[in-house]
Amino acid sequence: MSYSSACKTTTTTPCTNVPIHCPLCPPLSPGSPVTIWKYNTMAHLLTAHISENDSLPDLPPGRL
Repeated sequence: MSYSSACKTTTTTPCTNVPIHCPLCPPLSPGSPVTIWKYNTMAHLLTAHISENDSLPDLPPGRL
C-alpha cells in the first residue's frame, strides 16, 4: 500500500491520519515494526513509552 498521497492534506481530502511506525518500539518480529495511526501517536507514547517519572522520551524532530 502507498500512503504518500494520504500524507498530504488537500481541500478534498483534509485528513492525514495514516499508519506510521513507532521508532521507539522494538519490532514485533524481524522486519515487522510496530505500526500506529498518526493521530493516535500521543496516546501510544503515553501508554507504551512513559517513564517512571511520568515524562515522555526525547524524540528528534521528524521521528514520528
